[in-house]
Amino acid sequence: MPNSIYLAKVGTLQTARVDFVEDATSVSHTASVPLPAGSVIQDIYIYSRANWGDDAVTMDIGDTADPNGYLAAFPMDDAEVAAPQVGSWLSNTFNAAEAYGAYCLAAADRPLVGPTSNNFGWNYVAGSNLIITINVTTPSATTGRTTVVVYYTVPVSIPIVST
Repeated sequence: MPNSIYLAKVGTLQTARVDFVEDATSVSHTASVPLPAGSVIQDIYIYSRANWGDDAVTMDIGDTADPNGYLAAFPMDDAEVAAPQVGSWLSNTFNAAEAYGAYCLAAADRPLVGPTSNNFGWNYVAGSNLIITINVTTPSATTGRTTVVVYYTVPVSIPIVST
C-alpha cells in the first residue's frame, strides 16, 4: 500500500442542514446525517430560531455507535437557549459543558475520542451516521424551531513520491 498524506482541509466542504419544528404530539424528533467513509467533521452549528414552548426539551447529538456521544441532554427549552441564538460546537460559542457526551475528554476539549478504533473524534474512517434527536417530555406546543448544520469534508489522499 503506498504512503499517503491526508489533509483535512483539502476537498470540498459539504454541509447537511436539518430543520426541526416542534409539534404538539411528538416526543422525539430525529434526523440521521450520513457521513461517508473518510469524512472529517469540521463543525456543528445549532441555530435556535424560536424557543421551544414545552418544558424539559433536550437535544442529543451522536452517531450510530453512541446516539449522544457528542451532546447528551442539552437543554433546549427557553430557560436555557433563548432564541435567536447560534452555537458553534467547535468554537464552543454556546454553553454545553453540562451536556458533553462520552466522546468528550473534558469540558474544555471538544470531542477528541470516538466509538471505535476506525472512527475517532471528528474523523470517520469507516463512515457512519450523525444522529441528532430533540426529545420532548410532554409535547403540547408548536413554537420551537431549531436548525442544525453539520459541516464536513471528505479529504483527498495525496500520494507521497519516494525516490
